[in-house]
Amino acid sequence: MNCFRWKLALGGSILIVMSGLAAAQAKAAAAAKPSHAGGFSAQAKRGHDEFVENCAVCHAEDLSGLDPAPPLTGGSFMKKWQGKSLWDLYDKVRKTMPQQDKGSLSPSTYLDIIAFVAKFNAINAGSAELKGDPKTMKAVVIKKAAGKQEASARPAPSM
Repeated sequence: MNCFRWKLALGGSILIVMSGLAAAQAKAAAAAKPSHAGGFSAQAKRGHDEFVENCAVCHAEDLSGLDPAPPLTGGSFMKKWQGKSLWDLYDKVRKTMPQQDKGSLSPSTYLDIIAFVAKFNAINAGSAELKGDPKTMKAVVIKKAAGKQEASARPAPSM
């Protein structure tokens, strides 16, 4: 009987240790995943990092553009994009960039990059992360106001 109790206690101890290890592994795995908390500002920060990695070689880290890639800020950018929606910009970028490997980035990476470009250009896209929802992103219209670039929300088209 004593041998049985000893084996039972040992088995229970092993289960407790294994459960603790599994919980620690799950916590470590969760910590290793990128966080999508923090709203638009956190998304724009991730977008900056993705932009540097995937876009800056052509568009420059300051978004000024390197010939022949166009600038993603300033007067020529605003002239091209004024009156268009954030969705229009996102759709164009995800279908045509990176130049040598079009459409190769994940949808969330494209959204993060657009958030960075919007923040860099003082485009007010709200405080929540961009989710790739056409209706919501079409409601943000890029416009120039009082010498600075910004966007305003417009009612989404009724369907």
